[in-house]
Formats: sequence, structure tokens, C-alpha cells
Amino acid sequence: MVFTDFAGVAVDPETLAISIKDRLGIEQKALTLTDLLPKDSVGHYHYHYDTSSTATPGTWLITSKATIADLDEVSETILRVNASGSIWAEADDVIADAGNPTFGNVGFTSKAIMEAHIENFILPAAQNHINQYLHQGYTTFDVPDAVRYCAIRVAARGLMNIAINKKGGLITVNQWMQALADPTVFTPELKAEIADFVLSRASHTARSLYKTREIKETWDED
Repeated sequence: MVFTDFAGVAVDPETLAISIKDRLGIEQKALTLTDLLPKDSVGHYHYHYDTSSTATPGTWLITSKATIADLDEVSETILRVNASGSIWAEADDVIADAGNPTFGNVGFTSKAIMEAHIENFILPAAQNHINQYLHQGYTTFDVPDAVRYCAIRVAARGLMNIAINKKGGLITVNQWMQALADPTVFTPELKAEIADFVLSRASHTARSLYKTREIKETWDED
């Protein structure tokens, strides 16, 4: 964390108040300038914060209010908190694969809210579809790169569908031509790309006490 004056020169703030809130808006940690001592150098500070195992996953907000030269300076930083082993990628990966839409174009009121929706709803849904298709239970720690990238692409298509539903059934491609939107997010093409990761299920043979002729005689009965 670096503090500067209006000339861009690093300075120590006169006062400092930091608030860390989870995605529900509940404050999880409050810090003052004293908590960041000793400082790294003039205007340079750091604080190591560990979330608990019961922390609410999602996009958290760190708000810093510093007083420099009798003027208040407020800044906000996004902190992404994921459940252990739950998310295979980050919201930025999905947004980039979707063509970097702005939060307004997708119908959200801020980038933080769009990112939270991706990480809390769209990505988990994409991962669930893929795990069901593959008969797997991949986590962040063991998911193959190809499967991870597939989840990003599926989630990106889901994000684009939100924008499509907001604007109608036509989407602009490269700002020049228009094409009908395909609502399918987990397409056969994407499934084919990860088909090698499908876990084969053991075959089961049903046994009967009846022999073939006995079954035939039973069916012939009136």
C-alpha cells in the first residue's frame, strides 16, 4: 500500500482507516495506521490478512481512507475470496474470453458485482455441468488445463447470454456484422474437446432366475 501527495511523492498519512468487508457487506476487519507499523519505507505499508476457513466466498471490498495534508483520500480495492478448491478460474479470465464487455453492457451496476456474479454463480454452474458430463469431481487442485479452459469458455458464453437477453436476440460481431445468438453454452464442440477426460463407468449385467424359454412361455401366457 503506497500513499503519495498530489505531486506523486511518497508520504506518510496523518491518519488511516481501513475496512475489509465481505461480499455481504459485513465488516470482517478494521485497521488503523498503528496496525500497519512498522512501515516498509516512507509512504509504503503492508498488512498480511488471512481469511478464515468459514469466510464467505465472493468479491470482498477493501476501503482505505487516509488523511494527507489535511485532505481525505479514499480508495477501494477488490479482494476475491474463493472457497478452497471450488473455483477453477477467475472472473477476469471469463470476461476476457467473452470479449471484455463492460459491466453496463451486461446489465450490472458495477464491475465488482459482475465479477461476483461470475465467480459465485456462472463459473460454479459451468464447472458443475462439465463435471457431470465427465463423471468427474475435479477441484482447483487437480483439474486439467484443457478442462479448466473449457469451463472458462462455457462461463464466457453464459456471460454473453446475459448480455444477449438484455439486448435481444442479435449480437454484434467485431462491430461490423450481426449474427443470431446461440443460447447453448456447453456446446457439442466444447464437449468434444474434453471428451478424452470422460471417466468410463463400469458396465453392469442384470441377472435373472428365468431361462430364455421360461421367459418366452411366460410372455405367451394369456
